[in-house]
Amino acid sequence: MRTHILSEAAGESCNPAKPSQGYYVRIETVYIGDSMEVSSRNQLKGTIKLIKKGPVNSEVTVALPGGIEIVSVITTYSAEKMNLREGSAVYALIKASEVTIGKD
Repeated sequence: MRTHILSEAAGESCNPAKPSQGYYVRIETVYIGDSMEVSSRNQLKGTIKLIKKGPVNSEVTVALPGGIEIVSVITTYSAEKMNLREGSAVYALIKASEVTIGKD
């Protein structure tokens, strides 16, 4: 049997009465756990310096030690669910299959 986990937040219909093979779970009811292992090798601990919230996406600036800043664009929904605030300690997780080089 194939299991479907659909999210109303992603714009998908969560109708348990709809005939299909699987389960429909509201994303708010999914519990991930207190800790999680990730495959990203680059895990940079920093502090949120600035959050620019938009109607759909938010730009999160993370200050790293040494004055380096990394900017990530995530959904505003995710920023709110994670309760992100300026000054919060976070990790910038970077997983890239390609690194490009530029030169002037």
